[in-house]
Amino acid sequence: MVLKEKLKNIKMGNDSAAGYLTKITNVRDELAMIGEAIPPTELVQIAVNGLPRSWMNFADGVCAREALPTWERFWDDCI
Repeated sequence: MVLKEKLKNIKMGNDSAAGYLTKITNVRDELAMIGEAIPPTELVQIAVNGLPRSWMNFADGVCAREALPTWERFWDDCI
């Protein structure tokens, strides 16, 4: 439960896009090690929610899609 809360509280802040996404991936992997899988669409939603205001046009574009992208596609789009 602590790791899930940690995942939801990760914010981009002053990190680079790669640094921010790496933090999320690391916590996702920690959760996987204890048998708790996070669905890719939920991971994308968490990442979008942690983006700063300056990324809101990007976030709006991601959310406007018919279906959320995979984690890998989201990562590529951010970079």
